[in-house]
Amino acid sequence: MSRFLFVVPPLAGHVNPTVAVGRELERRGHTVAWAGHPEAVGALLPGPPAAPCRLLPAGTGLSTADLEAMRARWLGLRGFAALKALWEEVLLPIGAAMRDGVELEPSGAHSSSISARRVDRSGSFHTCR
Repeated sequence: MSRFLFVVPPLAGHVNPTVAVGRELERRGHTVAWAGHPEAVGALLPGPPAAPCRLLPAGTGLSTADLEAMRARWLGLRGFAALKALWEEVLLPIGAAMRDGVELEPSGAHSSSISARRVDRSGSFHTCR
């Protein structure tokens, strides 16, 4: 079966949809994991008593306080200013911080089986062999 890696920013609207998709992929026999900020994304993924989601830490260069400060500023903006802040102050820094954690994942977990990568509209990466 295939392996799927969801690389998600620590935002509930990005993480939550991947959980249902990931669980269905697991039910069909695929291997699924998530990569993201350990505390922020880890809090959004289901854990025991349900089968825990596998989380590969990425984005550890940002503290939880940094993430909360970005979110607080973004929530106070409207219109184009909100979109600009989302990209410049939230998504791009999170993506840059997460990238190293994903690329440095030890061989054998997911990196050795990657032959295709697709980014959907929510910014999640679907990686499969």
